Amino acid sequence: MSGDRVGKTFSQATVINLAKGKQNISDRLSGNNKNDFFRFVLGSRSSISLSLSKLKANANIQLLGDRGQVILRASSKSDTNNKTISTVLEEGTYHIRVFSAGRGRSGQNIPTRYRLQTTAEPALPPASSPPEPVPTAIALNPAGSFNIQFDYRFDTQGWFTPARRASLEAAARIWESIIADEFPDTPVGTATPFVLNPQTNDYVGTNNVFTTDTPIDDVTIFVGARTLGGATLAVGAPSGNYTNEPRYNGSDFEPWLGSISFNDSTNWFFDPTPNTATDIPLSQTDFISTAVHEVGHILGFNRSANAFNSLVVNDSFTGANTLTANGGNPLPLQPGGAHIRDGYEFGGSGEVLMDPTSSSGGRQLPTLLDAAILDDVGYTIKYNAVYRNQSSNARTAAAITYGRCGCLSCMTSTQLNPLGSVDLSRLINPENSVI
Repeated sequence: MSGDRVGKTFSQATVINLAKGKQNISDRLSGNNKNDFFRFVLGSRSSISLSLSKLKANANIQLLGDRGQVILRASSKSDTNNKTISTVLEEGTYHIRVFSAGRGRSGQNIPTRYRLQTTAEPALPPASSPPEPVPTAIALNPAGSFNIQFDYRFDTQGWFTPARRASLEAAARIWESIIADEFPDTPVGTATPFVLNPQTNDYVGTNNVFTTDTPIDDVTIFVGARTLGGATLAVGAPSGNYTNEPRYNGSDFEPWLGSISFNDSTNWFFDPTPNTATDIPLSQTDFISTAVHEVGHILGFNRSANAFNSLVVNDSFTGANTLTANGGNPLPLQPGGAHIRDGYEFGGSGEVLMDPTSSSGGRQLPTLLDAAILDDVGYTIKYNAVYRNQSSNARTAAAITYGRCGCLSCMTSTQLNPLGSVDLSRLINPENSVI
């Protein structure tokens, strides 16, 4: 197959027959055509190999499921090197996405030709084993190289007891098991503007510039607790940054500092058994869910991150990986773009983590859609570690308290005041970029 005759959307994917042996496809990506989609069907368990070569500009390849969910990505980097995917698949329908990632000075995609080679061979059935349960709590796979460190220096009241710290660390392990990045270490002496003291809500450091006093392996988050007012559960945000700092203002968002304040008067549930989620009382708010949500804002789900903000169009998120995870459609956001639209679900993943509401008595963890957004802002994602949450439509009519996030990064729990009471200027901080 050659020439520009390949399907440009998921629903129009070009069919290829792997049963006919090795397939060689030559085509072209251009400024108006940055995605090519292919579809194939396996009648039995098979070992498949995909190879992308002959690139003249940055491009990459993904293996997708029947609903567009990302199964594998050839490389964490979209460059001109050859890309390969080799894996074993069960019988079913699958898709291949070839996409351009090279941009010129005008922001347009740089054209490139490519060659896609596909093969499939029969594979032995797996050894008999019981089916895996739907994940409901902490991922069982071990955390990788990505590290989220909490700093308790501002917790002057000692609110974070050992049990509460254990719940917070469990929240960090969730993101660490999904993210496969390794940021450059941030050395001692790094000047960082607009770092919030989570205990007082004041900026720390001389002239609002904090100087790191310990090395940072990936991300450090200052945590504390105070009375937040209204019904706010927590407030979190990344630090500010200098305008010439590529880790904050580039196409890959790589923060090294952030802060989270938790409401010390909330009826929290600090789970002593974080690997299960069936013991959360209906009357209590799951601390792990709120912490994971706030860390998500610090990691990149926020409008102050250029990598995120540049992909928001008309209150929809348009990143390529998110489009794929969402069946080829932009992901609807809340007005202002601070969260995924309340109640939106797709593909059986249940209620997303980064929507503006959270009910008591349950747990929300990162789904395919939540993870795809971080993929689009520059993270390398292990999609086999994401979660399926309960659907918001499955809630009972029991007396449940709802948590609501009223801005970029504050979770509130209320039935009367959905916005809570929080100083938005402290959180929505695009002005926190200084020269």
